Amino acid sequence: MVKLWWNLFFCIAAVKASPTSNRVVGGVEAIPHSAPYVVSLQWNYWNNDEASRHFCGGVILSEEWILTAAHCMNGVPEDGYMLVVAGKHDLKVRESGEQSSHVDRKVTHHLFTGGIAPYDLTMLHLVTPLQFSETVRSVSLPSSGTVFSGNLEIFGWGSISADLSPKFPNKLQRTTLPILNWEDCEAIMGGPGVTPLHQTNICTGPLTGGQGACHGDSGSALVHFDHMTGEHVIVGIVSWGFFPCGAINSPSIYTDVAQFLDWIHRVEQIQ
Repeated sequence: MVKLWWNLFFCIAAVKASPTSNRVVGGVEAIPHSAPYVVSLQWNYWNNDEASRHFCGGVILSEEWILTAAHCMNGVPEDGYMLVVAGKHDLKVRESGEQSSHVDRKVTHHLFTGGIAPYDLTMLHLVTPLQFSETVRSVSLPSSGTVFSGNLEIFGWGSISADLSPKFPNKLQRTTLPILNWEDCEAIMGGPGVTPLHQTNICTGPLTGGQGACHGDSGSALVHFDHMTGEHVIVGIVSWGFFPCGAINSPSIYTDVAQFLDWIHRVEQIQ
């Protein structure tokens, strides 16, 4: 089966798609509001917030700032506007406790060149600050230079399909994925000079297939649960991968948040 890269093209294609299912490839429906730091980035063509459609994910860093993938901001339609919706589980219904805000500022990492590339991060500043609650709160940042291993969790509303026909769920999905050794990940994708993989990326498997991020998950959260503190720590922001999603020898690729803490804190100080 032919494997293609996915990121922005398929995210924007999801805007007008109709949610159809309640399963993720290799995963399950998340416990409602078990990841209260995950937001839905939605696009609206009709000047009516109720008619917005999900196209990418994001994570809450503070009441005013959202972290997402830079490629989610590139190539969006000229018509309409973006809405950040927090406190969501089911995209198809209005839920108690959900909050939404427009964006008045987008700050993309200055080294991001567009498309499938490293430094795939953008910070979004909200017009209306979020009010933290049981269903809306921030994720914890890792310590600078932290290198994670073992199994991590990914959350998102991306396609659940393992073939060439995307299917987008109504309800937030989660699955557990193993971190891959970076050199092994590079080798499986063709080696130096062939793959767009960068030292600021993280890879997850499994290489046996059946699980992974997919289009529509871009910008969402790869997280580590710290059993000592009870905190959810953001490890990676979904950046790109292979299509069809979850194929054999097709890792999912993320931007390594621990390598960008200085940049994040500088952006947060912008007035």
